[in-house]
Formats: sequence, C-alpha cells, structure tokens
Amino acid sequence: MDVLMLGLALALAVLIGLSLGLLGSGGSIITLPVLVYVARIPAPQAVGMALVIVVNCFGGLTGQLRYVNFDWLLTLGFLLAALAGMFAGTELANRLSAAALRRGFAWCVVCLGFALIAGNGMLLVRPH
Repeated sequence: MDVLMLGLALALAVLIGLSLGLLGSGGSIITLPVLVYVARIPAPQAVGMALVIVVNCFGGLTGQLRYVNFDWLLTLGFLLAALAGMFAGTELANRLSAAALRRGFAWCVVCLGFALIAGNGMLLVRPH
C-alpha cells in the first residue's frame, strides 16, 4: 500500500473512532469497507481484521461509563450472544468467496439503511 492510501486509511480510522465515541456505533460497519476498498485488504482477511479492530469499542465504553449506568447482566448476556454469533459467522466467512462476502455485506448495509429510514433514524425498537 502506498503512503497516500495508508494516510487515507488512518484518517478514516480516526473518523470511525469519532463515530464510535459520538454515536456508540459505526465501528465494524464502516471499518470493513475501509479495509477492503481503501487499504486494499482481501475481504476474508478484512473480516478478521475488522473483528479485532472493533476492540476499540472498549474505548467508547470507558468514555460512556462517565455518563450512564448499565444493566451489566443484560450487557453480559448480549456480549455472550454476540460472541456466539461472531464465531458462527467466522466459520461461515471461511467457506464463502470474497465476492460473496462483499455482496452479503452490501445487502446488510442496504437493509440497515432502509430500517433506519423507515424509523426516521430513531431506535428500531422503541423503549416502553
């Protein structure tokens, strides 16, 4: 990778971190296209790297701890369920082509976009 593309990828990584800190979201869904299309990393490798990079969510968590109280039992349950899904997804990703991974990711982004538009950008599940 040339210096210009590396600089662009790192600048985008800063923006991804900003998104995580500001919105509490955006890490992996933005990281994967940056790794594939800017850093030119093959999709199967980028999936694994994105999973590792999402560890930066802990930085966002520590920042949020100052402002909110968490239901730690629910958080732990969600984390364990997400980890199970991550391991299953990793196994599936190892069996798919790079093109299939890109198409699948694109459809996920499109569906998420429609869901956000339909909800006027509000939460998909409204609190009671």
